[in-house]
Amino acid sequence: MIFPLWPSWEWGGLGKTALAKAVYNDGKIQQHFQEQLWVCVSTSFEVNFILKRILESLKPEHAAVQARQAICENLKKELKGKRYLLVLDDVWNEDAHKWEELIGCLENANDTQGSSILVTTRRDTVANLVETFPRRDLEKLSDDECWLILKDRAIPVGSAPVVEDQEKIGREIAKKCGGVPLVAKVLGNMMRRKKLGWQSIGDNVIWNIPGEDDRILAVLKLSFDELGTPSSKQSGVLGRLTNLRSLPFVEIGKETGTQIGEFGGLNHLKDTLSTHNMEHVRDKEAEKANLVEKKHVRKLVPRWGLSPVRWGLSRPSNSADSSEVVLEVLRPHSNLEFLEIHDFLGVKFPSWLLLCSNLKERKLYSAPGCAAHPSISAVHLTLTFDFFKMDGGDGRVRGAPGCAEYALLERD
Repeated sequence: MIFPLWPSWEWGGLGKTALAKAVYNDGKIQQHFQEQLWVCVSTSFEVNFILKRILESLKPEHAAVQARQAICENLKKELKGKRYLLVLDDVWNEDAHKWEELIGCLENANDTQGSSILVTTRRDTVANLVETFPRRDLEKLSDDECWLILKDRAIPVGSAPVVEDQEKIGREIAKKCGGVPLVAKVLGNMMRRKKLGWQSIGDNVIWNIPGEDDRILAVLKLSFDELGTPSSKQSGVLGRLTNLRSLPFVEIGKETGTQIGEFGGLNHLKDTLSTHNMEHVRDKEAEKANLVEKKHVRKLVPRWGLSPVRWGLSRPSNSADSSEVVLEVLRPHSNLEFLEIHDFLGVKFPSWLLLCSNLKERKLYSAPGCAAHPSISAVHLTLTFDFFKMDGGDGRVRGAPGCAEYALLERD
């Protein structure tokens, strides 16, 4: 039997899961199918896990079954003679062999015509791999449609009409939504809370973040911060987002706001992890981040705050020691390929730097302690880091023994 397989493809936030849920909960759909099954797949496409989740949905008492053959045999028994709808939500797998393994078991388990599989994905390649029927690609909203969502969320019923200047700002924010309804909804809620402070949303640095998915996550993060969400509550929220894949720009709070320890369970994070305001991090909190388990993170960018030397400020007496300890504890997985450190206040680099065998590029931007400390030579720095800028921005190391000035080449 060949399954009618309907893929739905779109960028994150356009509503693919919402659409799938609408189909799943439709009354006519529920009448047509004798069984309805939903599995959130995410990045890890493990065939046994997916089959096991399907079986558990049908018969919870089969939760202990582990072997592939036993799972397939039980599925065949439970699905015999039944027409079912299976939703595989948020699929990232591009491995045709794994897909064939899954479909092979499902085809063998069911001899009834009319069963269907609905797949949602963010990847065009996945949709091309799985489709047997024409796919449904979701389109982005227009700027006007985003403005309608923003206005609906931002202006309570019965409120005074939006004045001209306010609408102008609102429409500029609508353009920044990128046609993504999730972004419009979140920003609309923020605008409702700020009322007269809409301009601060439009001017926020998050709009400079490259990558649509990354900007969406940054908007969600900004929404948490605007709510003034206590750290303990935020931890609960992040704790439930264990399948979060991208978190490229994070500002660490001093006492409230996001804490680096909240990353502990986010082991699906991938690509770039950039943490700002590292001066607020303490070693125990840094240890909770558990970066060594995040094997998909390829680039790590820890940033301390204002460089005291650069801005003529006095540096706290314990800042160097604290920075060194925190960076030592933040040991990444050996898969790390790019390391970029900004405004490091310490004079000693972490021991794990020599253990990261896959590092392709190491950059150090402004490390006043390293430049002035007598135990660190310019030669040592250039052997350790490919490129860095010291205070003054001219790419020169000063105060290193054996040379009055050592110029470094900038490689952009």
